Amino acid sequence: HKDSVKEWLTKNEIGKYIMIQFSGGQPQAGFNASNQYTNINPNRNYQPYLAQQVVNMLLEEYPDTTIINCVLPNEPHYMNTIRCDLHWTQLHEMLKDAEGFVAIDSCLQHFSPSANKQGVVVWGSTRWTQFGYSHNKNLQFHMKDQWIEEKFNDSDPRNNMVEPKLILDEFKKLDKNKIVACATK
Repeated sequence: HKDSVKEWLTKNEIGKYIMIQFSGGQPQAGFNASNQYTNINPNRNYQPYLAQQVVNMLLEEYPDTTIINCVLPNEPHYMNTIRCDLHWTQLHEMLKDAEGFVAIDSCLQHFSPSANKQGVVVWGSTRWTQFGYSHNKNLQFHMKDQWIEEKFNDSDPRNNMVEPKLILDEFKKLDKNKIVACATK
């Protein structure tokens, strides 16, 4: 898949890039009657309004870097990003050369150990102690990089409401020399 990824990046004139994935696995009925995006698990997916703020901040901080939005065709697209709906094996290959990633509990964060890549993960209705990796910056509204089980309620709608500025700050702190783990601590 290395050649097909290189071809896609070249075709889209992409050099340095950051990958994002703020939603995942949406059904085809992803828009309501008013043509507004809806999702099946609002506690898992990051809110599009906040996601656009993250994109804007990343572009301001890294002006020579492309933001690649890894989404299905019916999921939200963000201004000033390149939409990418390549096969997941190609996304894995692409992640290996990314500057990093920002995602929810989705394929990018699951690929991160085998791609040897760190990123920032926003957690909603799932536990990073169960599904996450300690080499990533794991964030949730009630917890910042330290899991406190008493604060977790999978139905709390605030779980994934992490401030965009905090996501940017944690992305800037990523240590590209840190050894990537295989599981949480």
